[in-house]
Amino acid sequence: MRRRRMEILGAFVCFMLVAGFAHAYTIDNTPDHRIGDAAFFVYGINVFQSGGNLTFDIYTNYPQGGYSIYNWHTMPGDLAIDPNRDGKYEYGIAFTGHDGLTAGELYKVDPTTGWHISGFDRPSNNFIWNQNKIVQIWAGSPQYLGAVTWNSNYIEATGIPITALGIQGDSFNVFYASATCANDYVGGTASVPEPTTMLLLGAGLVGLVGFKKKSKK
Repeated sequence: MRRRRMEILGAFVCFMLVAGFAHAYTIDNTPDHRIGDAAFFVYGINVFQSGGNLTFDIYTNYPQGGYSIYNWHTMPGDLAIDPNRDGKYEYGIAFTGHDGLTAGELYKVDPTTGWHISGFDRPSNNFIWNQNKIVQIWAGSPQYLGAVTWNSNYIEATGIPITALGIQGDSFNVFYASATCANDYVGGTASVPEPTTMLLLGAGLVGLVGFKKKSKK
């Protein structure tokens, strides 16, 4: 009896793990675009769906307070979201307070100003950086106050409603530059899985456990 309870418990745990990973994907930083110090490095982006909300985890070495290169003090970039994959990135999540924006807020980007482009805050020195990359929201109207947490090696933005983003179809684009110089950046297309996919994967796993047990008998 005890063994049977353990098998059922194991199947349940596996079901929950599959359910969680069915809603996750990873965008890797390949190829490596980094210029300069390792502090700029971005490893990749994980996106999770929980109910009707999205969570974004951006793994990076970049510190919350920014990073100085001689007399150029760069600041963290914001997460850019392109819900209809037209390359315009109509939404952004501010990771720090700047330009009148609040950290953690999801913004609909003002089309007349758009995004700051990498190097907009550079000094007169002859530095090099990744050119023409979007780095911070210039101005925008707030849509939803989520939560942004800085951890030891990643930034997490939680509680962003899918409906607020107006995602069209089952995928959208995300982009992140670690600093206002975009000395490293990562981006790609993410899929929003159907809830039924999660259930089918979980049910399939439980079914395999039951089939194995029946075969032993």
